[in-house]
Amino acid sequence: MKQTLFFLLSTLLCWNITYSQIANGPLVYETCDDNVESDGDLSNDSVQFDLSSLDFQILGSQNPSGFTVSYHLTQIDADNNINPLPILYTNTSNPETIFGRVSENSSSNFDTTTITLIVNNLPNINLSGDFFICNTGSTTIIDTNPAETNYTYEWTLNGSFLPESSSTLTIDQAGNYAVIVTKYSNVTACSIQDGFTIQEIDCIDTDSDGVIDFEEDLNSNGNLEDDNTDMDSLANYLDNDDDNDGILTIDEDYNNNGDPTDDDTDNSGIPDYLESNVALSILSFKKLNFKMFPNPSNDLVTIKSSNTISNILIFDVQGKQVDLEIIKDSISEIYFSVKDLKSGIYFIKIQNNFTQSIKKLVVE
Repeated sequence: MKQTLFFLLSTLLCWNITYSQIANGPLVYETCDDNVESDGDLSNDSVQFDLSSLDFQILGSQNPSGFTVSYHLTQIDADNNINPLPILYTNTSNPETIFGRVSENSSSNFDTTTITLIVNNLPNINLSGDFFICNTGSTTIIDTNPAETNYTYEWTLNGSFLPESSSTLTIDQAGNYAVIVTKYSNVTACSIQDGFTIQEIDCIDTDSDGVIDFEEDLNSNGNLEDDNTDMDSLANYLDNDDDNDGILTIDEDYNNNGDPTDDDTDNSGIPDYLESNVALSILSFKKLNFKMFPNPSNDLVTIKSSNTISNILIFDVQGKQVDLEIIKDSISEIYFSVKDLKSGIYFIKIQNNFTQSIKKLVVE
């Protein structure tokens, strides 16, 4: 009886030792996210993993011809050698644990181990677009705004590498620029490239309102004469009060950084110097509030106000008034159709005897 027990115990010990030598692990398989528009939340990010690339790790120095390797979603599937995963497997969570099985071809021996699949995020940068510098010898700084320190940066100008390697680049000449940002983890290096163009322009401010003429070409058509936001007799580049609110544009630089174009105190998406209602609000006049829906729209738009509406004006991004049939259901509710308008952004201005207000409308 003792001999039998000793034999069984020895067999079990040998079984464990044999199996521990068959499958190496646990293993970790890291790769880079392939979604350049990732929102930074990695929990649901999924990519395709090539599980066959793990074979040499799970086998170690053992001869591959003597073993069969398979991968499974659960430990039960691995133990019973059922439901093998495809070699090109897309993870369903991040991180995700799967199970590898190594079977010895010359016997019934097998062993299993765990494998953790991890998707690492790409660097989060967005520099696409056009920037400008003045032709008077000025410079501008481009910042990739890194969130961590384990990054490297490679900058190019017109395809040639620059010596700079930091997260920011000081630019003093026009051209086509690009940056390759690489984020390092324990075993991966995830890279992304973004490019931008620097234009050299005349930084003339004809009306000395704090907004250079170049930026007062609101419709970006190269013609300053047809940009007239407040619909007076002066184009914006000649008008010190672009929105006709009684406050000079330069005085609507509320954050005092010398640039009125980045002041948006009502968070409307429109700079204050183009919105007369902001000044009226600041000066403690009664503000005309209204609701406009649906927005975006491609059909009927309804406007409701808590105050009497005496007038409504609609402008396109060029500052030109758009003629639409306005139908009044009551003194505080009106509607109109945008079916005949081109897709784009429009500005809706409603007025009464006391004040006015402007909102942005998106036509799909």
